[in-house]
Amino acid sequence: MPRGPRINLSDSYHHVVAHGNHRDKLFLDGADYRLYLRLLRHSCISYKIETLAYCLMPNHLHLLLHSKLANLSEMMKAIHYVYVQCFNRRHGCRGHLFQGRFKSRWIINESYLHEVGRYIHMNPVRAGIAQEPGDYPWSSYLGIVQSSLPKSSPLLKPFTEDAPGDFHKFTVARRDAEEDHNGWPRLACWYSAEAPARSTASAHPTQILETNQPDCDDILQEVARFFGCEGSDLTRHAPNANASPAACDARWAMLWILRNSTILTLFEIASRLGYKSIQVAVNTLARADAKLKCDPAFSAKITGILSKIDASKCNVPQV
Repeated sequence: MPRGPRINLSDSYHHVVAHGNHRDKLFLDGADYRLYLRLLRHSCISYKIETLAYCLMPNHLHLLLHSKLANLSEMMKAIHYVYVQCFNRRHGCRGHLFQGRFKSRWIINESYLHEVGRYIHMNPVRAGIAQEPGDYPWSSYLGIVQSSLPKSSPLLKPFTEDAPGDFHKFTVARRDAEEDHNGWPRLACWYSAEAPARSTASAHPTQILETNQPDCDDILQEVARFFGCEGSDLTRHAPNANASPAACDARWAMLWILRNSTILTLFEIASRLGYKSIQVAVNTLARADAKLKCDPAFSAKITGILSKIDASKCNVPQV
């Protein structure tokens, strides 16, 4: 199956993941870690991409990046090409080092940006190779909490005057992580129930992050407009047997966008869209994922819809 284009917009935030081939190690010693970080630092300057967070694990890595010029793929390709050549030469290896191309997910709102930051920094703790995120030397955690510039990182901006301290409390508040069916971190559902509006500076860090998700009705209108169908085609409990292919694609797109850009559970989404069961929704979501990878027109429409709802409803932090 051919690979579809990435969703890669200018001034966008991405969670990037890369694994070692066959889950083998990407880093064998401290020199490997330092080499990768040096390549990342120099490439970010050249490509005008900002690194918000990173964690280099022995056999995989996580990056939280702000791409200003929609050139994320070019930068990652350049970094990994040089790193593989240096790694193979140093260790006498041949062949592939990375498991295929890197994976990336577009971060559509500020709440998910902070959840991904926490997920990345808690990776060594969940893996059992560190007691606390600050104990692991190959992540950005200490660089953020020990920064001499208050709120120098976008990950510190929502917090109080004691931003590093509150950031630490927020990061370690949840040592487990909920993941979706593709292995990406999911925005915890307790945000919507437990995160009140900012009322006092002494609020707990987990209460400061307001859930700022797109409105479902706005998403429905944009999906219907992009696919040229009626909004009722997307929510009918029994899909019309005579529905056009565009209406079917729109229904798939609506499911995919709600799942990936809101904190609604799959049960809530299935109920809103009229699916008979969770399993039907899961199967449809898998088909939508596959179509997104192999159908450039479908991918382009979803990218356009995400761009519209991001501009009108999603507060991506300005850096």
